[in-house]
Amino acid sequence: MEDVRREISILHHLGDHPNVVELIDAYEGSKHIYIVMELCKGGELFDRMREEGLLDLAARPQPPAHAVADALIAAGYGGAP
Repeated sequence: MEDVRREISILHHLGDHPNVVELIDAYEGSKHIYIVMELCKGGELFDRMREEGLLDLAARPQPPAHAVADALIAAGYGGAP
């Protein structure tokens, strides 16, 4: 659950950036974390990136969510989490 908390922290830090999905709220129960996010139509970003050849999973073994967070930080859209 610590990874989920980290992702929530990153989304809070990015605020209302126009190119990042909006985090509406997050609720933590005893066993689950519930995340309410902006509705984004148009399919899965991961699938679109893979189809366009933008993901080379063999060269980047980390999970895609961390790859995106790293790219945003490197591009200057957030500080180190």
